[in-house]
Parts: sequence; C-alpha cells; structure tokens
Amino acid sequence: MRACLSPLRAADLDRLSRGTTFLTVPLVGDVVQVGIGGEFATTTVVLSVTTSSVGVRRLDGAPLQVHIVEDWRDAADPGVATPVFDEPVEALVLERCGGRWAPGPGAHSRFTELERFIGTLTRFALAKQGRAVDQAVGAA
Repeated sequence: MRACLSPLRAADLDRLSRGTTFLTVPLVGDVVQVGIGGEFATTTVVLSVTTSSVGVRRLDGAPLQVHIVEDWRDAADPGVATPVFDEPVEALVLERCGGRWAPGPGAHSRFTELERFIGTLTRFALAKQGRAVDQAVGAA
C-alpha cells in the first residue's frame, strides 16, 4: 500500500453512490467557479465513483481548472478568485488510501482550495443523488 502523504478531509465522499453523476457548474473564462451566483455560462462536470476512486472531469473534454471565489457579490464586484490547480488538468482523480481519500498523481493543487472544491462538489452530488432516489421511490 502506498503512503498517503496528503489525505483530504472529505468523509462525505464515502456517502456518494457508486456510478456516474453529472453536475452543471458555472463557468467564467473557461474556468469552473465555486462561490458565485447568478446567470453565467455553464459546463457539465462528470463525477465517476468507484469503491477505490473518485474521478472528476469536464464532459466537453476541456481541461479542468477551478477558481474558489471569496467575497463574491455580483459580476461588477467579483471578489477574489484563487485557482485550485497550478495548471489545468485533464481530470482529477482521488484515490482511497488507508481508509481516507488523497489526490492521485498529476494534480498539483492548492490543498485548502482542493478540499473546498471537493466538499462543494460532493454536497451537490449527494443532493442530486438524493433527488434521484426520491423520484425513483415516487415512481414506484
């Protein structure tokens, strides 16, 4: 077993259903934004979950870069954006390591911002998966 040098605080990842979830996310300048609201262009990210890994990529195949935005008010007062990755990545892979989750190789990132991105993505995915279960139960 490889050493987990930087495990994430991401316990909610264990609650995700196995399979694929599609999430629509805001996009500014071809960069996914976390922490903004309003009418913006969007893209779809694909969250692929197995027992040992979680993958995140853009459905359109474009490289993934994410900004964590602090103090966003509106388009005229956009706050401060901090990139998650040093350089855009084709995909982000998180691997189960020693019972915890850690970023896979190749995704050089700012750790605090990565945790925030993963936390936000996980909350939205869990909400979407919960709605899908509720709809399936209602249809039965």
